[in-house]
Amino acid sequence: MALETKKVNRLLLLGFNFILLVAAWVMALLAYPKIPATMPARLALFGLEFGPATKSLLFFLCPFVQSLLTLAVLAAGRYLASRSRETRLAELREEHASMAMIFVNSAFIHLERHLIGLAVLGTPVLNKVYFFGLLAVVPLLYFYYRLRSAQLSPETKDR
Repeated sequence: MALETKKVNRLLLLGFNFILLVAAWVMALLAYPKIPATMPARLALFGLEFGPATKSLLFFLCPFVQSLLTLAVLAAGRYLASRSRETRLAELREEHASMAMIFVNSAFIHLERHLIGLAVLGTPVLNKVYFFGLLAVVPLLYFYYRLRSAQLSPETKDR
Protein backbone atom coordinates (compact mmCIF):
# COMPACT_ATOMS: atom_id res chain seq x y z
CA MET A 1 0.00 0.00 0.00
CA ALA A 2 1.42 3.34 -1.05
CA LEU A 3 1.83 6.12 1.49
CA GLU A 4 -0.11 9.31 0.99
CA THR A 5 1.81 12.05 -0.79
CA LYS A 6 1.47 14.43 2.17
CA LYS A 7 2.83 11.82 4.56
CA VAL A 8 5.76 11.18 2.22
CA ASN A 9 6.43 14.94 2.08
CA ARG A 10 6.47 15.17 5.88
CA LEU A 11 8.79 12.16 6.10
CA LEU A 12 11.12 13.69 3.50
CA LEU A 13 11.30 16.98 5.42
CA LEU A 14 12.04 15.12 8.65
CA GLY A 15 14.63 13.05 6.80
CA PHE A 16 16.39 16.16 5.49
CA ASN A 17 16.51 17.59 9.01
CA PHE A 18 17.98 14.33 10.28
CA ILE A 19 20.60 14.33 7.48
CA LEU A 20 21.60 17.91 8.36
CA LEU A 21 21.94 17.01 12.05
CA VAL A 22 24.08 13.99 11.22
CA ALA A 23 26.21 16.12 8.88
CA ALA A 24 26.79 18.71 11.62
CA TRP A 25 27.90 16.05 14.11
CA VAL A 26 30.11 14.27 11.56
CA MET A 27 31.76 17.59 10.64
CA ALA A 28 32.46 18.35 14.30
CA LEU A 29 33.72 14.86 15.11
CA LEU A 30 36.02 14.75 12.08
CA ALA A 31 37.37 18.27 12.64
CA TYR A 32 37.97 18.06 16.39
CA PRO A 33 41.19 15.99 16.20
CA LYS A 34 42.62 18.45 13.63
CA ILE A 35 42.02 21.52 15.78
CA PRO A 36 45.21 22.95 17.31
CA ALA A 37 45.57 23.30 21.09
CA THR A 38 45.11 27.07 20.79
CA MET A 39 43.16 28.83 18.10
CA PRO A 40 41.98 32.35 17.34
CA ALA A 41 38.56 33.17 18.72
CA ARG A 42 36.61 35.72 16.77
CA LEU A 43 33.03 36.17 15.79
CA ALA A 44 33.06 37.19 12.14
CA LEU A 45 29.41 38.19 12.20
CA PHE A 46 30.16 41.25 14.29
CA GLY A 47 33.93 41.63 13.84
CA LEU A 48 34.66 40.79 17.48
CA GLU A 49 37.98 39.24 18.44
CA PHE A 50 38.40 37.53 21.79
CA GLY A 51 42.03 36.43 21.61
CA PRO A 52 43.28 32.87 21.60
CA ALA A 53 41.02 30.08 22.81
CA THR A 54 42.07 26.67 24.03
CA LYS A 55 40.74 23.47 22.55
CA SER A 56 37.87 22.10 24.61
CA LEU A 57 34.66 20.16 24.32
CA LEU A 58 32.84 23.48 23.99
CA PHE A 59 33.65 23.04 20.31
CA PHE A 60 30.66 20.66 20.21
CA LEU A 61 28.31 23.34 21.56
CA CYS A 62 27.19 24.35 18.06
CA PRO A 63 25.93 20.91 16.94
CA PHE A 64 24.54 20.28 20.44
CA VAL A 65 22.46 23.48 20.43
CA GLN A 66 21.46 22.73 16.84
CA SER A 67 20.20 19.29 17.87
CA LEU A 68 18.26 20.63 20.86
CA LEU A 69 16.70 23.42 18.83
CA THR A 70 15.71 21.06 16.03
CA LEU A 71 14.10 18.57 18.40
CA ALA A 72 12.28 21.35 20.26
CA VAL A 73 10.90 23.02 17.13
CA LEU A 74 9.87 19.74 15.51
CA ALA A 75 8.20 18.64 18.76
CA ALA A 76 6.40 22.00 18.99
CA GLY A 77 5.25 21.63 15.38
CA ARG A 78 3.95 18.15 16.15
CA TYR A 79 2.20 19.41 19.30
CA LEU A 80 0.53 22.29 17.45
CA ALA A 81 -0.51 19.88 14.71
CA SER A 82 -2.08 17.56 17.28
CA ARG A 83 -4.16 20.45 18.64
CA SER A 84 -5.56 21.29 15.22
CA ARG A 85 -9.06 20.08 14.45
CA GLU A 86 -8.54 20.07 10.72
CA THR A 87 -6.17 17.49 9.22
CA ARG A 88 -4.91 19.71 6.41
CA LEU A 89 -4.06 22.50 8.85
CA ALA A 90 -2.26 20.03 11.13
CA GLU A 91 -0.19 18.75 8.22
CA LEU A 92 0.65 22.33 7.24
CA ARG A 93 1.88 23.16 10.76
CA GLU A 94 4.17 20.15 10.85
CA GLU A 95 5.43 20.93 7.36
CA HIS A 96 6.17 24.53 8.36
CA ALA A 97 8.22 23.49 11.40
CA SER A 98 10.23 21.00 9.37
CA MET A 99 10.83 23.38 6.47
CA ALA A 100 11.92 26.23 8.75
CA MET A 101 14.35 23.95 10.58
CA ILE A 102 15.98 22.93 7.32
CA PHE A 103 17.05 26.55 6.80
CA VAL A 104 18.04 27.02 10.44
CA ASN A 105 20.07 23.78 10.34
CA SER A 106 21.78 24.96 7.16
CA ALA A 107 22.71 28.22 8.90
CA PHE A 108 24.10 26.27 11.87
CA ILE A 109 26.20 24.12 9.54
CA HIS A 110 27.56 27.25 7.85
CA LEU A 111 28.42 28.70 11.26
CA GLU A 112 30.11 25.44 12.25
CA ARG A 113 32.06 25.47 8.98
CA HIS A 114 33.23 28.96 9.92
CA LEU A 115 34.37 27.80 13.37
CA ILE A 116 36.27 24.86 11.86
CA GLY A 117 37.91 27.09 9.24
CA LEU A 118 38.86 29.61 11.88
CA ALA A 119 40.34 26.93 14.12
CA VAL A 120 42.19 24.93 11.45
CA LEU A 121 43.06 27.59 8.86
CA GLY A 122 43.14 30.60 11.15
CA THR A 123 40.97 32.62 8.78
CA PRO A 124 37.23 33.22 8.94
CA VAL A 125 35.26 31.54 6.17
CA LEU A 126 31.80 32.84 7.07
CA ASN A 127 29.81 34.30 4.20
CA LYS A 128 27.55 36.81 5.96
CA VAL A 129 25.18 37.23 3.03
CA TYR A 130 24.64 33.47 2.75
CA PHE A 131 24.29 33.04 6.52
CA PHE A 132 21.76 35.84 7.00
CA GLY A 133 20.02 34.84 3.76
CA LEU A 134 19.34 31.40 5.19
CA LEU A 135 17.98 32.93 8.38
CA ALA A 136 15.88 35.47 6.43
CA VAL A 137 13.99 32.64 4.75
CA VAL A 138 12.53 31.51 8.09
CA PRO A 139 10.25 34.55 8.67
CA LEU A 140 9.31 34.50 4.99
CA LEU A 141 8.22 30.88 5.41
CA TYR A 142 6.16 31.91 8.41
CA PHE A 143 4.21 34.45 6.36
CA TYR A 144 3.84 31.99 3.49
CA TYR A 145 2.42 29.30 5.77
CA ARG A 146 0.15 31.84 7.50
CA LEU A 147 -1.34 32.67 4.09
CA ARG A 148 -1.78 28.99 3.30
CA SER A 149 -3.34 28.25 6.68
CA ALA A 150 -5.75 31.18 6.24
CA GLN A 151 -6.93 29.55 3.02
CA LEU A 152 -7.45 26.22 4.80
CA SER A 153 -8.92 27.44 8.07
CA PRO A 154 -12.73 27.27 8.29
CA GLU A 155 -12.83 30.29 10.65
CA THR A 156 -11.44 32.64 7.99
CA LYS A 157 -14.19 31.75 5.52
CA ASP A 158 -16.80 33.33 7.81
CA ARG A 159 -14.96 36.68 7.96
